[in-house]
Amino acid sequence: TWVAMVPDANTAWVDPFYRHKTLSMICSIQEPRTGQPYERCPRALAKRALNHLASTGLADMAFFGPEPEFFLFDDVRYNSAEGGSFYSVDTIEAGWNTGRIEEGGNLAYKIQEKEGYFPVAPNDTAQDIRSEMLLLMGQLGIPTEKHHHEVAGAGQHELGMKFAELIQAADNVMTYKYVVRNPCTLR
Repeated sequence: TWVAMVPDANTAWVDPFYRHKTLSMICSIQEPRTGQPYERCPRALAKRALNHLASTGLADMAFFGPEPEFFLFDDVRYNSAEGGSFYSVDTIEAGWNTGRIEEGGNLAYKIQEKEGYFPVAPNDTAQDIRSEMLLLMGQLGIPTEKHHHEVAGAGQHELGMKFAELIQAADNVMTYKYVVRNPCTLR
């Protein structure tokens, strides 16, 4: 199936992760011959949902406040092969690392399971990178509110965005995911 990508100029920003200026935009997908929205396009689906909501008479607008969360790990390994499979994740914050030999000494400031909600330094080692991510999201037009460590334990984090109308909130989540993933690969 051939589709046409139609950029939404309201979503344009200069990508901060490339050395050379690169414009980034979110697109809607359309049928190239008819110009109609492609039925599987997430933005088109959201518009149909909003139209349905309006047709019910219950509301003519819907606001969403997503709270995406993520993990930061120092090491991630996995393999899936004929003879077996495994996965391994690690972070300096993890409670299972209290006995690990660390450069400069292990100070044992480790976050135990389900004790990760709002710890402060020295347990929370990601304050600075979360601040960088949140500031960058703000520069890219995402209205932000807060950031903090999350409850699951070592490595779980949240960057808080303000609520927005459905399509804007979804666009914000796409940009959020892009911002969260890129600084991690640069470190």
